[in-house]
Amino acid sequence: MIKIYTPRLQLRNIELTDASDMFDYAQDPEVGPNAGWSVHKNLVETQMIIEMMVKQNNVYGIIYQNKMIGTIGIHQQNGKVYLGYVLGRDYWQKGIMHEACKAVIIYLFCYTNYIVINASTFIDNLRSQNVLEKLGFKFSHEGQTELKDKIVKTYEYELKKVDFERRLLPWQ
Repeated sequence: MIKIYTPRLQLRNIELTDASDMFDYAQDPEVGPNAGWSVHKNLVETQMIIEMMVKQNNVYGIIYQNKMIGTIGIHQQNGKVYLGYVLGRDYWQKGIMHEACKAVIIYLFCYTNYIVINASTFIDNLRSQNVLEKLGFKFSHEGQTELKDKIVKTYEYELKKVDFERRLLPWQ
């Protein structure tokens, strides 16, 4: 994955040296569960998760003022590409995730063959839904996912390249 720069952010491959920064937000019970993962218990757990992410090579670290404050990933599932993200609570409500997602959307639509980007949120994650809607994602349907041996309801969204090319997105 190439590095992406925005006015405030650098998006780059996640690295093991980011473990301390990730642990800072991953131990927060308000952060991980909204993204579908458990609160990190210790730095070793965070390091193991980063090692997995490095192997997959599909996760950007969101760097703000020389600190990794979240991640944004591009995941393939059932023949679709999904955008997934998480951000430390100290950085909510600052437009950071909108800025990071917008940069990744531009990259995906300009430099890859993707014609639709999908995203999924838990139905009670209003902050994530707000980010997607401000980016121009459209609600497509209600879905579900298995999480810790239980079924959780989700809202599924999509963003079409044709809308990007026609400059129909709210931020264009």
